Amino acid sequence: MQHHPPPLGHLRRDIDIKHLVELLCDRMYWYMQRDKQDKNLKKMHTELERCRAPESSNHSEVLKLQIDQWKREKAKSCERLGGTDGKLITHLVAFINRQNEELLKTTHGNALRSEDVDARLNALQKALDEKFSACLEEAFTQIVNDNQLQLRKETEGLKIGLEQERQKSARLQMHIEELEQRLGSWDKRLPNFTEETMEDESARLRSNGRLTELERKLNQLSKKMDDLASNMMTSQALSRELGRFDTIVSAFENSKGVEDGGQRTEDDDPGMKTRQRLETVTDEMHIMKLSLQCESVDGAPQSIAGLHKRLDSCMEIVHTNSKEQMSTSEAVKAIEDALKLKLSAQTDDDGQHAQAKLASRHKAEIEEIFDQKFQPLSASLGDMLKGMMQEKLTKVAHDLGSFVDKERIARESAAAKADQSLAEVSALRRGIDGLRNSISTSVDKLDQKIGEQRKLGTSWNERLSSLDSGLQRISKEAETNFQKLELQLQTVSAWQGNFTTKDLYQDIIKDITNNLPPGPLQKISSLTTRLETIEAHLNNSNGDGVSKRRKAAHK
Repeated sequence: MQHHPPPLGHLRRDIDIKHLVELLCDRMYWYMQRDKQDKNLKKMHTELERCRAPESSNHSEVLKLQIDQWKREKAKSCERLGGTDGKLITHLVAFINRQNEELLKTTHGNALRSEDVDARLNALQKALDEKFSACLEEAFTQIVNDNQLQLRKETEGLKIGLEQERQKSARLQMHIEELEQRLGSWDKRLPNFTEETMEDESARLRSNGRLTELERKLNQLSKKMDDLASNMMTSQALSRELGRFDTIVSAFENSKGVEDGGQRTEDDDPGMKTRQRLETVTDEMHIMKLSLQCESVDGAPQSIAGLHKRLDSCMEIVHTNSKEQMSTSEAVKAIEDALKLKLSAQTDDDGQHAQAKLASRHKAEIEEIFDQKFQPLSASLGDMLKGMMQEKLTKVAHDLGSFVDKERIARESAAAKADQSLAEVSALRRGIDGLRNSISTSVDKLDQKIGEQRKLGTSWNERLSSLDSGLQRISKEAETNFQKLELQLQTVSAWQGNFTTKDLYQDIIKDITNNLPPGPLQKISSLTTRLETIEAHLNNSNGDGVSKRRKAAHK
């Protein structure tokens, strides 16, 4: 089947479209050039602002020259862009006019009445309005549902988080109350170890008179022991006995030191260690006295009670010894009185010589009796007192040492417990502070999240308002475009009404055919043939339907 070349109108339209595309490309090129020059100008201005005048004056001058050059190029690009826009608008207007003319020609003979056009336009506008309203309502409903769903999810998440925080706060509050109760119990227990309590107990002990009574008994016992020692021994004998006692104790200490591998110093004289031990015992007794002042009456230790019993037994022994001494002194006085009576009676019977012999004999007997009775008694009393004193001092030193050790251990344990309780209290306080800080941090985070959700809700409301305003603007523009389309259709229908007569069309063709000379008609027909051939080569991709339409149009 032979393909006819496309008509002249189609070729003209293709050429116009190509020219329009070229103009659009030119406009895009000059627009890109202007955009590039704007960016370069901004960059140059920024670099010029960074330059310091005294340090880079030459560089700033160069930048100013470059800025002037870019401004000139921008002005040139703007001028070219304006010219291209003018050409594009002119060519586009001409193209639209030609297309309208061709549309009028193709629609010749198919004129419609204005009532049908109005009805169809109204139906079209109504359908478009309904469709646009449905789409708008659907989009608005979808947006609202999405926002409500998202807000509902976020609200539920925030409620769950708030409930968890409340539960956590309740648990923390209970823990804080428990810690405060424990702290209160520790605060109640701690004053038992303070100095004020000890002073109060000591004052109460003094008020009860127990300590005063003990001090009085000790003083009485020491006085009685001093009196007994002074009555039984002279100062020289006491010095000798003390020297011997010091020598024995020093020898025992020296032998112990040698067995332990120690070395004796120059200051280790006989009796020095004994004096040191006595001083140590005195210091320990002083410490014991101070510690006794801090003890309560009901809470006295067993060692003090045992010491009281031993002191009472010592006092009883002293009383018995004093009674025996008094009885012996009374017996001695009775013997002396009897001797005096005998001497006085014998002086009358015998002479002075016999009296002297008898007196010397009685004196010897008295001395012998004194030596036989009183010296063993004094020796036994001295040995007994020495043994008792040594035993009592040993027991007192041992009891005092054990009591001091127990008191020191109890004091150290009390101090350790107090330090431990203070450490636990400080740790509990640190834990409470950490819990409070975590609670405040979680509350701040929750407030921040709530603020972010509020901001998000505000932004969504702003977006919805902007969408509403945009939809209103689009509806107004659509209404305006519908009105313009209606006017254009009315104009087209009017043009069609003017060319609806077939006879008028035939008359115009005949007039053109008759008035034109035969030469131009032949040239036009030859040119038409050549153009159709060129169009056939250019539009090989067109189908048979297009060729048939063009053939029908030529016919």
